[in-house]
Amino acid sequence: MPTYTYRCPDCGQSFNLFHSISDSSEKLCPTCGTPAQRQMGGGSGISMSGSGSGSSGLSSIPSAPRGGFS
Repeated sequence: MPTYTYRCPDCGQSFNLFHSISDSSEKLCPTCGTPAQRQMGGGSGISMSGSGSGSSGLSSIPSAPRGGFS
């Protein structure tokens, strides 16, 4: 389940909520109780696992020579 960021239009409080995508219930500000608005761009989570510096396994591929390929 993703985490969403909400902002209250009355008091300006920002807060995060963890809920399913299909949850359409009204989200209330924890400070004043006003219905909050979901912020765009929130809710993206990144999960990286495995060894190395990247999760794709490409970290073991040698880099190109400094002069580029000929």
